[in-house]
Amino acid sequence: KTKYTSILDTPDFLRAKQGQKIQSQIIYKLEYNKAKPKGYTTIHDTPMLLHVRKVKDRISDVKYHEEFEKSKGSFTPVVTDPITERVKKNMQDFSDISYRGIQRRVVEMERKRVDQDQENLTVGYKHAKTIELPQQRSSSVATQQTTVSSVPSHPSTAGKTYRAMYDYMAADADEVSFKDGDTIVNVQAIDEGWMYGTVQRTGKTGMLPANYVEAV
Repeated sequence: KTKYTSILDTPDFLRAKQGQKIQSQIIYKLEYNKAKPKGYTTIHDTPMLLHVRKVKDRISDVKYHEEFEKSKGSFTPVVTDPITERVKKNMQDFSDISYRGIQRRVVEMERKRVDQDQENLTVGYKHAKTIELPQQRSSSVATQQTTVSSVPSHPSTAGKTYRAMYDYMAADADEVSFKDGDTIVNVQAIDEGWMYGTVQRTGKTGMLPANYVEAV
């Protein structure tokens, strides 16, 4: 076990201790001055020096922001090495393949749409034609019935006499057929294009076209 001996802090001892401390500080300063690079002078941070340093920092910040604003929008050139070129080419090939695939799908969809529109148009036309024909036929029949009903069932014998200029074949049951030169008696005008009379040669009575006969 280590033993310690207590020593009283006598004035002589305290003076010797203080002298050693001062000597140590002197040695430290000497060593520091030797190690310090030449051309530098230690300056205390006075209020004026701190103000100047702060102004310089602000000027540096302003210049930095100016340089940053100028460099906006500029691009940094990249050195193209074989790996970069290969990656770029692969990306371009992938983009081309994707574009061709999308374009092919668009063309296919457009073709199907045109075919569907054409099919719908054909079906609609057939359906409209199927509906239109009976309507036209019924309208024609109704017109004929109205025309026939407007003709008196027993026309007066005081009608005019006409002579056929052409042959005519009856198209409906309420019409009469005749040949060129036939005499048609008891003729009455129904409207601007049709008449009603009796063919003297056959004895049949019915409607006949007005532009096929002439007055006698």
